[in-house]
Amino acid sequence: MAKSFPEERTEVPMASESQQTWRLRLYVRGESPMTPATIDSVRAICEAYAAGDHELEIVDIDEQPERAADEQMIALPTLVRLSPEPVRRLVGDLTDQERVVIALNMRAAAE
Repeated sequence: MAKSFPEERTEVPMASESQQTWRLRLYVRGESPMTPATIDSVRAICEAYAAGDHELEIVDIDEQPERAADEQMIALPTLVRLSPEPVRRLVGDLTDQERVVIALNMRAAAE
């Protein structure tokens, strides 16, 4: 049976213009042994670099295969940065938090 991963939303009402809302979508396969570690890693990154102003949507393609098809997912896990623009996709091992932060340019935004 596929696992359900709840969507995480943490937002600060009335955010100043200098703050950016980070919208991320994580595509995983629920039955993969690396899925829990991947989700934990991405959540930790969100809390460290976008605390209070992020949305993380987790899509389990075992439960929603049409979403993977619509987005043309060819490899998992895939993390998509929807905002701030430009859209970026990061594929592969997302447990290397330093790599993910650099690829998404989150460190510069947090400073």
